[in-house]
Amino acid sequence: MKRNGGGFTNNFRTRNDLPEPFGPLYAEAGRYEDMAGEVDDRIVATKPVTLDGAIALPEFASEAPEAVATVIEGLRAIVEREARP
Repeated sequence: MKRNGGGFTNNFRTRNDLPEPFGPLYAEAGRYEDMAGEVDDRIVATKPVTLDGAIALPEFASEAPEAVATVIEGLRAIVEREARP
């Protein structure tokens, strides 16, 4: 999936011609963007188990069309669970 990680700092990650401290700062920012992208991907892939979670996921991940499928799966599981006696 990898929707986030990269962005602005991707252009500078391999450049060594930036003066100090910019080169290392851009590299560090790139690592943070990558980690944020991984966390975002995990959130989108997590099936909600409550109605609150099903409502919150598309609000959080408005740019992720795959979040809709995850919400639908979660809602189906909630309905099945609630239908059991």
